[in-house]
Amino acid sequence: MENARGAKRGAGRKVRGECPPCCGDGKAESTDLRGMLIDPALCLKIVSHPLRRKLLAGLYRGAADGPVTKLGLARRLGLEYDPVNYQLNRHLRDFWVVTTRRKVRGAYLEYIAPKYPNTIFINPGTGGILLIIDPMASLFGPLGSTGSRCDRCGRDGAQRDACLQNALRQPCFVLPLKELERMERMLRLNGRRPPYTPVDHLMYCAVVRGLEKKDCTFSLEGCGCMPRPTKDRGRTSARP
Repeated sequence: MENARGAKRGAGRKVRGECPPCCGDGKAESTDLRGMLIDPALCLKIVSHPLRRKLLAGLYRGAADGPVTKLGLARRLGLEYDPVNYQLNRHLRDFWVVTTRRKVRGAYLEYIAPKYPNTIFINPGTGGILLIIDPMASLFGPLGSTGSRCDRCGRDGAQRDACLQNALRQPCFVLPLKELERMERMLRLNGRRPPYTPVDHLMYCAVVRGLEKKDCTFSLEGCGCMPRPTKDRGRTSARP
């Protein structure tokens, strides 16, 4: 997504999708997790609206194994089609793309998928408070209140430690002492405490790289909140 509207670091854009060299080549893999800055107005428009939160989480989860139609998404969530279509087109258009158009019984069906899969959207708000949108984990709001997807990890201590050590070996998280101190101040301000998780490190990295108009992407193996590829991933059904 793009940076703050009108700000010098990305004026005129709401969401940015670039990836810096330090975080890989920008090609998203199924085990990659990305942190991106998001426009504050767009962030608040979603965080404060229950239906938009539900739709965004539903889209990310529903499309984990392939694109979905708007009607199919509405049915999965038990909602009427018209409000779903309105919200997706009017308020959530920055978050999805049309992947396929199919003609079914004389009408065209559009299959949609997240524009930025495996992504946590972050807005550094007033006073350094971080607002997050993590659709796959259904987390929307201040980091200090929502926590992160790592807080829900069901793996044992050894597995969690291995996950963290794997993350810390990646280039984005190899930081000098002064930057580590800045990271700790930011995380403590947002209610996070040591030992910091991979997503905690991602939050800080995304904020810092965002000032350079870049994102942070790293490989996260075995995360329960990451889509699990299947043999049918990427296929679409003829049914809406």
